[in-house]
Amino acid sequence: MKKALFLKTKHIGDSIVLTSAIAALPDDYVVDVLCFRDSAAIFEMNPRVRKVIVVPRHLSGWARLKQDWCNLKLMRAQHYDLLAQFSDDWRGAFISRILKAKISVARSSKKRPAFWRNAFAHIAKMAPTPRPAAEQDVDLLRKVHLYSEQNAPAYQLQVSQSALEHVKRWLTSFDKKSDSKLVVIHAAARWKFKGLPNAAWAEVIDHLTEKGLRVVLSGSSSDLAFNQELIALCKKSPMFVTDFDLSETAALVQLADLVISVDSMMVHLASAIQTPT
Repeated sequence: MKKALFLKTKHIGDSIVLTSAIAALPDDYVVDVLCFRDSAAIFEMNPRVRKVIVVPRHLSGWARLKQDWCNLKLMRAQHYDLLAQFSDDWRGAFISRILKAKISVARSSKKRPAFWRNAFAHIAKMAPTPRPAAEQDVDLLRKVHLYSEQNAPAYQLQVSQSALEHVKRWLTSFDKKSDSKLVVIHAAARWKFKGLPNAAWAEVIDHLTEKGLRVVLSGSSSDLAFNQELIALCKKSPMFVTDFDLSETAALVQLADLVISVDSMMVHLASAIQTPT
């Protein structure tokens, strides 16, 4: 089997998008991914990914340097056939120069000088017209003739049975008898301009509960205060998530009949799991 290293040091949503490029890679490749710790669970849920290597930016000082060195030794030992840098993070240029993969490719960047361009054997030019993020990722594989289809593949995630069972028990703890349809709402937004007024969300939640649907308000621990303010406006409090990790959130999405969300990671997650949004 050939070995590929994909570098994606971006947010969780961008990491879900990258699963399209992973699916586009020929079957005779195994894939390792270098990513931020927040995104590791996404790649661990992808059946094509062999190893997830985490950038230790959550560490500092000597501990961080030590982990960076361990990661570099691990990657050098693999003798990758392909290295693809899907972010414009400088560390990708240094890693490419050190690993010397048989094929290396990155996306062009107006703000990156010759050091960036010369770190990779191939540079995929940006399209003159806007393209979906998944297509831009897959363009790197098209550049090195590893994918020739017109459209990028669908995102790919596989939810574990243990996460599904955990979330099923969690739902049952609220209502043991209910078999009504489940709607997951993700109202919180990292960027406030993407959000809706809480009063609007409360109206949506009240409408769904009055129709007899089960409603779960999702979010990370950092969204808890926002969700509690929203729940206070509802006539009937929905179920709400306080401590699910990414795999459990993915399981919740898989069990849902519908996901309602702002432009967020949740939309990409639902797309990967093929839950209507």
